[in-house]
Order: sequence, then C-alpha cells, then structure tokens
Amino acid sequence: MNNLSYDHEERAKTVENVISNLSVKTILDVGCGPGTITNRLLGYEVSAIDPNLDYLKQVDCKEKIEGSIDNIPFGDGTFDLVLCTSVLEHLPDKTLMEGIQELKRVSKRYLLISTPYMEDLRLGYMKCGNCGGMFNVYGHRRSFLYKELIGLFQDYKVLEGRLTGKGMNRWDESLLEQRLLIGGMTFRQTHCLHCGVFNRKKQQYTTAEVRMIKKLESWNNRKMKNVKRIPSHVIILFEKG
Repeated sequence: MNNLSYDHEERAKTVENVISNLSVKTILDVGCGPGTITNRLLGYEVSAIDPNLDYLKQVDCKEKIEGSIDNIPFGDGTFDLVLCTSVLEHLPDKTLMEGIQELKRVSKRYLLISTPYMEDLRLGYMKCGNCGGMFNVYGHRRSFLYKELIGLFQDYKVLEGRLTGKGMNRWDESLLEQRLLIGGMTFRQTHCLHCGVFNRKKQQYTTAEVRMIKKLESWNNRKMKNVKRIPSHVIILFEKG
C-alpha cells in the first residue's frame, strides 16, 4: 500500500472513530466522492451529495444526490452531523465561502471537516501542455493550517482535532525551485486549472533534463532523509455554539 492509499484508509478510519463517539442519527456527506467514508457509516441514516455521477454510483447509502456544496438541497438543520472531507481545498474563493455557509445551514449540531494539512501545493505541480502554466494535478487550490481552518468556523466551538497520515516526501527549498524550473513534479491526465484544457500526454524531457531531475531527487533524498514528514490531513469536529 503506497503512502497515499495508506493516508486515505487511515483518515477514513479516524473519521469513523470520531463519529462513533457522538450521539447522532442523521449524517450528510458533502462531496462524498466514491464513498470512501460514506460506505463505512453503517447504522446511521446517511445522505450523500457529489457533483460526479460516476462517483455516486459507487456510494451505498439512504439517499444520493447530484449537487454542489454551494447549493445543498436540504432544509435548515436537517442533519445531526454534516461531514465534508477533502473538498474545501478544491474550491475557488467564492464557492468556498458560500459552501461553508451551506454546511453550517444544514447542520443541526455537528460539523466534521477534513482537509490536507500544511500541504506544499508545488509537490503536485504539473506543467500544462497547452498554456505552459503550472497547476496542482489533484485540483488543490489552497493549503490549510490548523488555525486557518478553525478560523473559517469561528461561530462554532472545536470539540476535537486530529492529524493523520504519513504525508508526502519533503523537499529542500532550493532543490525544489531548481526542480520546478525544469518542469512539473508529477503527471496525471487531468484538466489544467488555468486554461481548462485536458492534458493527455506526459511532459517530455531532454536527456540532460532527465539526468538533472534524477540528480536533484537523489540530492534531496540524502539531504531530507532525517527530516520528519508532516501529517497529510487534519480532521476537526465542530459543534454549534
């Protein structure tokens, strides 16, 4: 199991554990994805919402709705707990603020929020083959510190906060800057966040660039081998004040 898969599994178990200690019956999972967490929530009345129909087909719960975080089709205070994991980091500024208000609106008592923690967005950068711009292949637009995430929910009190996951390999700043000058850090067939074009082909490097990339990675591994990794995700349980 790679670090990313391990982190997803650990986070799902942690969320499940936090919820098991609460007296809740109804749960809404906003941005449920393929049901990584939703499908584990047995014994609750769970509803799920996601803009991706293909994801919703993999979700097993009471109610599944195609929709967006900034326009949740439920009444005020419908759910004992509203869950939102790995969503906020993807949102443009306007959608983020509108989405947070919607999460608060449909929650009767609890909010359980999880995002990547102190993520260096550059480690997921790819160079667009169309516009040449660098963008995060995971669609992440922002990185959160613990205090920043709490600040988005100032009218709620924090009941619990946890850090989970092994996180990604860290890079020395000067070596990372040199690596980014050559090109992106990774590749995924995905849409560019700048121009919207779908990138299908991996960036091609010259022989000299490939050699330099390998050298930089080797140097970084030696320099950073004893540097502790940052946990990959933060999970915070809020309660209405």
